[in-house]
Amino acid sequence: MFRTLIAALLLSFTPLIAAQAADCSSAVTDTERADCIGQELRAADKTINEIYQSLRASRDDAGKSALRSEQIKWLKQRDQACQSASKETDREKWFADLLTDFSKTVCVVRFTDLRVSELKAQQTTATTPAPASPDAAATPTASAAPPTAPASSEADVYDLIASRRPTTGKYYFEAAIDVGTIAKTSESTIFVGVQAIGSGSSGTLVTIRKRSANEPSRNIGIAIDLDVGKIYIRKNGAWESAPGSANALDLKLGRPYVGKLSSSVSLTGLPPALVDVNFGEKPFVYALPDGYVALDKAAAIRVVQPL
Repeated sequence: MFRTLIAALLLSFTPLIAAQAADCSSAVTDTERADCIGQELRAADKTINEIYQSLRASRDDAGKSALRSEQIKWLKQRDQACQSASKETDREKWFADLLTDFSKTVCVVRFTDLRVSELKAQQTTATTPAPASPDAAATPTASAAPPTAPASSEADVYDLIASRRPTTGKYYFEAAIDVGTIAKTSESTIFVGVQAIGSGSSGTLVTIRKRSANEPSRNIGIAIDLDVGKIYIRKNGAWESAPGSANALDLKLGRPYVGKLSSSVSLTGLPPALVDVNFGEKPFVYALPDGYVALDKAAAIRVVQPL
């Protein structure tokens, strides 16, 4: 019974058939990138389960209870911050739905990566032999709960958002991302697009991995037409679908939308030039589409998200 409960608490997904997996060394489309992120999340989930079970086996009843409480707390924090709570009992369906909302996906990647790091730190602490001393016999055994890894800084920023939240009109903004430089310091997943207040998001993904170290910077342009409900994406000056065309992602009419950039790793401490979203406070790199105006003349709001 206890194992069944813990299995439900952990993020345990049944792997999809590998034959349909994307080639993540050359993923080009957002669909391919989302598929690759799915593969990475499943691998991270497997790691969480393995370390969790290893830690649980090394602890006494009090340690097991503390570990379980810690896991429940992490899940609640993730679901609240990422708005990923769902009554869907089929975890694979829940997972597939998650990957259709890139803003939520990036948030879940962040929480998952941090949890893996925390559990690995606990595992290292539990398996590191204590230094010999005359009182070694009185030293607590490994069954006691080891200290939790240090929490993320309260100043960590993962989202850059616009202050203006229109429901009608045509707007444009850009984000510049120095992929190569970021890849040399950390792997990350970045979302650039818009999110409806209380609803889903729409935009594009930038995945940065170690193999991206030689890639150039990217400029992502986002044009939204809230009068017809369309979002158009421009990458390094080339439109995936030109503004005004019907072949574009849909937005829901009558909803307030906020422009945003979300990162799976903290933006705190990064030089602004590495990840810079311009809602209109300065000139754009590329010309505004005809009939569009800057989304917001104010600087981006840095959203502090303590964990």
